[in-house]
Amino acid sequence: MECKKIRHHQVPIYRFAVRGFFIVFLLSTSLLFATDVPLTYEVVKDLVESHHITKIEDLLPLLPEDYRGSFTLMRKSGSLQGATESNPRAILFGKDAKLIMSFNGDPSQRGYNSLEIIQYRDETKTFDFKRINFPSLSSHSSATAKVTYDEDGRNCVGCHRSSSPRPNWESYDLWSGAYGSVDDTIVIGSNEDESLKTFAQKMAAHPRYKYLVPDTKDFKHENSASVISVRDRYALATLPNFRFSFMLNRLNYERIAELLRKTPDFKSYQYAIYGAILNCENIETFIPPALSYRFPRTPKDFIKQTEKDTDASFEINLERDDHPASFEDKGEYHPQNNDKYLTTKQMVGKVRFLLENRGISMEDWSMGFNPSAYTFSDGEHYFRDVTMSFSTELASVQGFKPDRVDLERVYTSEFVGTRSKDFKGTYRVGGGGPANCALLKSASLDALNKLSLKSPDGDLPAHRNTPPVPSGDSHQ
Repeated sequence: MECKKIRHHQVPIYRFAVRGFFIVFLLSTSLLFATDVPLTYEVVKDLVESHHITKIEDLLPLLPEDYRGSFTLMRKSGSLQGATESNPRAILFGKDAKLIMSFNGDPSQRGYNSLEIIQYRDETKTFDFKRINFPSLSSHSSATAKVTYDEDGRNCVGCHRSSSPRPNWESYDLWSGAYGSVDDTIVIGSNEDESLKTFAQKMAAHPRYKYLVPDTKDFKHENSASVISVRDRYALATLPNFRFSFMLNRLNYERIAELLRKTPDFKSYQYAIYGAILNCENIETFIPPALSYRFPRTPKDFIKQTEKDTDASFEINLERDDHPASFEDKGEYHPQNNDKYLTTKQMVGKVRFLLENRGISMEDWSMGFNPSAYTFSDGEHYFRDVTMSFSTELASVQGFKPDRVDLERVYTSEFVGTRSKDFKGTYRVGGGGPANCALLKSASLDALNKLSLKSPDGDLPAHRNTPPVPSGDSHQ
């Protein structure tokens, strides 16, 4: 009888223990994200280890819902993870793209058991590349099956560049391989349209995709005059590719600013560089005659080369995409015709003039897949936003008047839909114009004249001001 009593009472105790475990499990996860703790790679790794997770689909529901609501879908992939129209590569980027995670949806696909992660580090202005490898389906029954971590990025630097790794993501507004690859629009009745509708229908039953939190408008034919004017296509309501580009470019501009700070004699050349980024005229006059020998190629040389490189990169991306109809007429968004593209080419060309003449390469500064792409655009302000990271330095130039851009006014218009809150806030960028450019030119000449008087330990002395004979191809 005593034995039976003990057994009788053991059952509810066990049940309470199980219930208690799940209550603690849910509360710990809820409290973690109820606070202002940012979602980082370290937090994700801790979730995997503390909850003994061995499947990506078991991790996804533990991530904040607003994080899972910001994503884009790749029909084609050049990464270590495969992708198809029916099982796309989902790229999650949250509200600021400082933590990017990706996965696909079919066990037969390349990289199915891996979660690829890119973590942006505010302290160093760099991107870290990680990968969490979960056990394969066949090994789950094995006692030795375990999760492993690739944290040194060795498998990533080949495609993401080894000198200063960064995400691979093309500039606005052609993202080859993505759903909505052309300006976040889809041709009604196209294969892409049918595939997206089919995918949307199966999402709720899929072990992984069901945890994505899409705006349902993304899967409806809702033309928006504020986004597109053609009637045979509709725009994805939340503009996921544009939003991802906007966020990534903010971070990449910070990375570029840090790379600039590390260039030789930056403190002396900084005012000329700011002038180039702000597209000041006659940037060569920001260099005093004593240092002109260092700049055998002219700004026009580099602007012309940048135009050539940028247009070539665009055409390569157009060929990669299987829905290029929007660009067949080389309309207003084509880089050969769009004013913002043309202005960016001038800015980049002028910065190349200041750097590449001194042997400093900008080849890997863009996030384009193609080497030497020199494409920097997020759909609004383009390359000049690099000056956001130099607001303190620009403020030190007496009389300089920076622009203020109200993101809430510019980016919370109705076409951004329910995700518009991601863009709220105000930030400072440099302001161009003759008055500011004159101030930067004066500061540049003052700083560089001082540099030219230094000994060979710094720059070369002033009497070495005769330019060398340029090589035969220096102006090609």
